[in-house]
Amino acid sequence: MLEDAILRVVTFEAQVPEPVLDAALRNEIIPELSQMPEIRHCFAARRGLAGDELRVIASVWGSGGPVPESPEAQPVGRATRDVRPLLEHALVEVFPIEVQARFARPEEARILRVFRGHVVAREMDAYLVEARSGMLADASINSGLTAFYLGTRRPDDFMTVSAWTSWSAIEQATGGDVRRPFVTRNSARLASHEVVHFEIVGEGVGPAATDPEDS
Repeated sequence: MLEDAILRVVTFEAQVPEPVLDAALRNEIIPELSQMPEIRHCFAARRGLAGDELRVIASVWGSGGPVPESPEAQPVGRATRDVRPLLEHALVEVFPIEVQARFARPEEARILRVFRGHVVAREMDAYLVEARSGMLADASINSGLTAFYLGTRRPDDFMTVSAWTSWSAIEQATGGDVRRPFVTRNSARLASHEVVHFEIVGEGVGPAATDPEDS
């Protein structure tokens, strides 16, 4: 685990009109989260399918202090004027981070890739070594990877959140394509996995951020 860094992923359905929510995520919620002292990096994103109301807020926390409880709830409620508690209708997943990196790129990230995996028994440490070396190798030749965060729920479960500038960059890194978007190259140690792609609508770097390319 890296200096008690925490990955939070909050997935929820839009409770207000989608354009209102996306504007709030971009212009109010992500900027507000980015000012919180312990935050390092955060994204808001939406499913790219027409009529799909699923949204995600992924955030990375930790500089030695405590992570606020439900830090997304008040910004979402205030920005959307939605009095219903966000976390009553959201999936909240929290993982200690074991692999992380940010990369300075000329293009902004447009796609958030959320990868949930379950490794074969007793293979977690080996998988993490492969994931980190593969991530660094990809980043050295693939300018589309802008951020990579892998958190674990030991002994066997993990989540990776990565940000990419384009579909072609994801295809180059994973060996997939738009017809097979859920392919992963590090599959030998996986018992199962699920991949969801989102369109990024907002990104923020917070006061506790590490420098790009620190890992």
